[in-house]
Amino acid sequence: MLAAVSGGPDSTALLLVLRELREGLGFELAVASFNHGLRKEAGGELDWVQKKALSLGLPFFPGKSEKDLKKKDAHSLQERARRARYDFLGKTAGENGFNKIAFGHTATDQTETLFLGIIRGTGRAGLAGIPPRRPLSPKSGDSIMVIRPLLERTREEIIGYLREKKSGWREDRSNRDPKYLRNRIRGRIIPVIRKEAAPHLDKMVVRLAEILREEEEYLEVLTRKALKKCCLAENNGVGLSMARFGSLPPAIRRRVLRLAISQVKENHPPPGWEVIRELEVISGPGRPARRLSLPGGVRAERVGDRLRFSIERKS
Repeated sequence: MLAAVSGGPDSTALLLVLRELREGLGFELAVASFNHGLRKEAGGELDWVQKKALSLGLPFFPGKSEKDLKKKDAHSLQERARRARYDFLGKTAGENGFNKIAFGHTATDQTETLFLGIIRGTGRAGLAGIPPRRPLSPKSGDSIMVIRPLLERTREEIIGYLREKKSGWREDRSNRDPKYLRNRIRGRIIPVIRKEAAPHLDKMVVRLAEILREEEEYLEVLTRKALKKCCLAENNGVGLSMARFGSLPPAIRRRVLRLAISQVKENHPPPGWEVIRELEVISGPGRPARRLSLPGGVRAERVGDRLRFSIERKS
């Protein structure tokens, strides 16, 4: 197992928990830490994690972004950083024979993610939040799994555990920067809700996420069956029969559109509500030929009785 450790309280607690469980459960454990190159303090945090890993007698794998993540592209800075980190962790796990990558996400992260999704108008999948277990990527399948053992534990419980173990941790000052929406949710909105209405908010959100996740898994099965029913042969991309597509319930139609786009381009950011609505319009009965360039480099094209999705070719 490869533990992804930044030096913050959550990932430090994760490391200590896994170290305690290692012998009883009989798994190999190593530590990986990634410097995104975005903050001056990041190098010192990586050094701290290395010393912590070595003090526990664990192998350590450091990484640093080879790209300038501040250089803008179609994705947000947070998304570019996340992709670089996951690429490093996936490569490190694959090259060293680890089939699990453990992250330190907690119930408190789950709560923040839920509120972030509500504010951004997310759908059911977004409200299901952070999954406790999933494949690293569609290509990896079950060969490398992402796991989050602390997802039902609150931040308060994590801090209490670290103090009990007399362990320090590192604080990332950017987690308090109010220019980031998640930080404003964490520092300003959620504390008021906890104080005035729901002192056990994190536990309630964990339960809600579990219910939605189970329902989401069933809907995903229905969506894949529906896509298979609508799918037409295409050389480079995915084609949908508009006659078959139009017979689907609206909720499944929207999910089919998202799934079709994801099959054209791996790791494509989920299309937003406005994009899905526009695709629903051009896929309506009797609509004329039309082409759309979607965010993330995918093209949608209505041609006769089919809607085609393909990679946008640069001219």
